[in-house]
Amino acid sequence: MLDFGAVSLDFGPSMMIGFSLFVMIAFYGFILYFLFSVLRFVKNKTENDRTLNQKLDLLIDRLKNRDTDSR
Repeated sequence: MLDFGAVSLDFGPSMMIGFSLFVMIAFYGFILYFLFSVLRFVKNKTENDRTLNQKLDLLIDRLKNRDTDSR
């Protein structure tokens, strides 16, 4: 507490409220960041899986053609 004679300033309760508000906003910010990161990961994974499936289909077709050509 700061004492300036007749006027005194008490920062205790307001600092606690400010700190708890900051912690709450930081927590919700982290939750939003985590959710967006998971969504981005799932989107990239889906695209990569689709590409991998296309390449596997192409490889299977080439192996079938190679087997039929060798007979």
